[in-house]
Amino acid sequence: MNKYAKGNSILEIGIGTGELLAVALELGYDVNAVELRQDRTQEIANMLSIAI
Repeated sequence: MNKYAKGNSILEIGIGTGELLAVALELGYDVNAVELRQDRTQEIANMLSIAI
């Protein structure tokens, strides 16, 4: 997928607004994410159809 890194998986720790996850999904990466703050986590998880 990428000439700079091997593999097709991304682990994001601290998702912020979810932009990196959204772009990674568009590029075909398998994404995993961990977030301690729960205020927007469920909203972003629903929007991207992933578990956080």
